[in-house]
Amino acid sequence: MIPRIARTSCLLAVVASMLIVSSTTANAATTLPGIDVSKWQGTIDWSKVAGAGIRFAIARATKGRTYADPTFQANVDEARANGIVVGAYHRATPSGGATANIADARAEANHYLDVASPGVGDLIPALDIEETGGLAPADLVVWVRAWVTRVTNVLGVKPMLYASPHFWTVDMGDSTWFADNGYRLWLAHWNVPSPTVPANDWQGRGWTFWQWTHKPGLPGVTTDLDRDRFAGTNPVTAQIAELTAKPGAGGSVTDITGRLSCGDGATCASLFDPSAIVTLTAKPDPGAVFLSWGGACSGSSPTCSVTTLGKRTVTAMFGYPLSTTVAGPGGGSVSTTPAGITCTSSCSHAFPAGSSVSLTATPDAASEFGEWSGDCMGLDPAVCTVTLDQPRSVTASFTDLGPPSAGITTPASLAGPVRIAFSEPVRHLSADNVELRTAGGAPVAGSLTCAGEDGATVSCSKDLVLSAQLRPGSPLLAGQSYLVVANPNAVTPAIVDRAWNPLPRTTASFRAATVVPEEAPGSSFAWGTRGDARARGGSYLWERRVGASITFAFSGPSVTLWTVAGPTFGRAKVTIDGRYRTTIDRRRPSFALVPRTFSRSGHGPHRLQMSILAPDPGHPVAVGTGVDAIEDANGTRSTPLAARWAPQTAPSAAGGRFVVSGVAGARASFRFSGSAVTITTATGPGYGRAEIWVDGTLRRRLDLSAATTTFGVTRSVGGLADRVHSVRVVVLGLPGMAGTGTAVAIDGWNVA
Repeated sequence: MIPRIARTSCLLAVVASMLIVSSTTANAATTLPGIDVSKWQGTIDWSKVAGAGIRFAIARATKGRTYADPTFQANVDEARANGIVVGAYHRATPSGGATANIADARAEANHYLDVASPGVGDLIPALDIEETGGLAPADLVVWVRAWVTRVTNVLGVKPMLYASPHFWTVDMGDSTWFADNGYRLWLAHWNVPSPTVPANDWQGRGWTFWQWTHKPGLPGVTTDLDRDRFAGTNPVTAQIAELTAKPGAGGSVTDITGRLSCGDGATCASLFDPSAIVTLTAKPDPGAVFLSWGGACSGSSPTCSVTTLGKRTVTAMFGYPLSTTVAGPGGGSVSTTPAGITCTSSCSHAFPAGSSVSLTATPDAASEFGEWSGDCMGLDPAVCTVTLDQPRSVTASFTDLGPPSAGITTPASLAGPVRIAFSEPVRHLSADNVELRTAGGAPVAGSLTCAGEDGATVSCSKDLVLSAQLRPGSPLLAGQSYLVVANPNAVTPAIVDRAWNPLPRTTASFRAATVVPEEAPGSSFAWGTRGDARARGGSYLWERRVGASITFAFSGPSVTLWTVAGPTFGRAKVTIDGRYRTTIDRRRPSFALVPRTFSRSGHGPHRLQMSILAPDPGHPVAVGTGVDAIEDANGTRSTPLAARWAPQTAPSAAGGRFVVSGVAGARASFRFSGSAVTITTATGPGYGRAEIWVDGTLRRRLDLSAATTTFGVTRSVGGLADRVHSVRVVVLGLPGMAGTGTAVAIDGWNVA
């Protein structure tokens, strides 16, 4: 950037100016305009320069080992004052030959750093290489490497290099070392639409700044001056960055290069290349823990990577663990303010170093607070405060107020569990000390499950238990009287609390549900039976209503199902072990027995179920199924395992649903304990005749026909001995006096 010799060729000047105008227009949207200056520009009016749209200025600071540009400080101060981003360059004067050039380069670098004092927000340092000092290209490369390395080591920022394409290619041997190592290029190539970039287009990175011309005419400058462009629209990517670390008490922060290192509340800062990725590590002091990053970092990992642009600050929070223990024969919890610990046993939580934490002890219903110990002392459960300047440990002791108690909730349904809630945590529960018996003393097998203070499942025998459930192994018997006993006398081990106080013997008597739905536990159903000599066993089972089903058990990989076909039979779905196998249609012009073999079921036990489907729309009366026999591969026949009547819905029915059958011989049975039983049914023109049998004795004949349909109709049998009975409702398949139907509905059972 020495004074330039004026051009003498008018033709060249005209051509160059045309190219410059074209290039300026093309680059306006993707570059920023700037200038570089020295004493040769004299006094500059920087307010006018800023008004002309100049965004950055690079001022000469030094030359050689001793020269300082007399206009440097005024230029950078005035440019900054007018909002222009500034940078400083050093004019190199290499010397020293092959052996002494490193010392010479370092001396020039030190001189530049002393005068220029580059700082955060300035453009990165620049080295102007325009003369060789008599050095061969290889020696000049060594000299330049020594200069930029010295600046990088001292400042923490890599300088850029100013040169023309010719100088770099010839006098620097077109070296690629600088591009390969992250040094940027400030290229001097005047009056061309696009510059020639040496070193393989600076190893594919191109130029960062381009000095594209030297001419007068800029407001505020009376002389010729160099004009520059920045390759981008935001100069922050070429401005020196600063990263500040602010670790809190309890630890330190360092970066991988060692330029940042401070701890325990101190602050440290360092300059970095713009867009550099700096990896920080948070290291807690002995006994402390790292909690979280803040500022330009986030998260709780001890390492963090920051991209340096402009000024960035990172904070690191460290903490110390606070451990709490609940002790003593009683029980309770310890909680903290600020939140972090809510604990009924032993817990630990890390709080920020130096913070003050208040603890509160809350006894459970069977205990009272005793005392604080450890880093707190005293008898007030609400007075305990610790400062987390080191690891802290606090124990809250509770005393027991006496033996526990138990509240027993009996089942609301035949399949429900017995529930027991204890007044405080207890231990040693088992099937021996939590019993369910009939009123006569017969034990009822069941399974016991337990929950702790947080509601999670725990071991009944080994852990502390706050609630338990005893679920009978099979449903209860409707109307049966039962007794629940917790901690029976003379049982070992007994149920005890944390202080080994035994639970007093606690009992609850109850009668199992007496009003139950139609298909409640204890009920069973059977299809109708029709005698026919043509059947394999002289009779077959049948049903005619959609939704009715029948289930058989068999063993082995194959089974043969014999069904009845005829003009009034229709479709049914067959499943084995819950998986669909086929749909059969047994509508035929005349009676027939039709076998169907199902194979590939695998060895072992299986279940086959047939469910009646809706009829074919073309044959609406062909509905129902008859089952003659079911045989396994060995010819063994099976009797039905279970059957269902057809489920139907009605708003007036109990629970909105009921079951129904209308074929002769169909049966609905119910086992109960009591002295009377009531069947809830329905009457109407579609309902017919039935019989009620109790313990094998006919007790009542029913005519359920009526002019209109009514639900909630009851039919009772009383005067029974107060014991276990079996009631059976048998469908006769006959219409009543007031209707033409044969149906019988079961809508519920009521035991007295």
